[in-house]
Amino acid sequence: MINLYSKHSIIMQKSTQNIYESHHQERRDESFSILEKERGLLFKQKIGEGKKIVDLGCRNGVLTKHYIQNNDVLGVDIDTNSLEKAKDLGIKTVHMDLNGNWSELDKQKFDIAVLAETLEHLYNPEKVIEKVKALLRKDGIFIGSVPNAF
Repeated sequence: MINLYSKHSIIMQKSTQNIYESHHQERRDESFSILEKERGLLFKQKIGEGKKIVDLGCRNGVLTKHYIQNNDVLGVDIDTNSLEKAKDLGIKTVHMDLNGNWSELDKQKFDIAVLAETLEHLYNPEKVIEKVKALLRKDGIFIGSVPNAF
């Protein structure tokens, strides 16, 4: 018997993946990132070196490249095309839908979790924040940003 919920989840993930792969390909230049240099410098200062980092919604690593040096970075995104470009920067990658169950990250702990310009795209931001907290070590740090015109 087919589990309709599971089938629906797979369809939703594929749909979301297609939306973001198209969006990034058609509407976002590879180097596009809101205030990239400013946020990159700020994040690099806050993160430091020698850290295990998960970058949730890393896309192609355009922001991640600012803090990868001397850190162990895992980039997570639903866009497989962008993840291939992130790998070229030396970023380890995981293909994952942040709206899903996060089983791909089971039992992993990180010093830093980055969620930059991504939270506003997710269905249940509050649940995502709880999942982020579960990924962090006891003294872990969550660094994020969301667009705010005001």
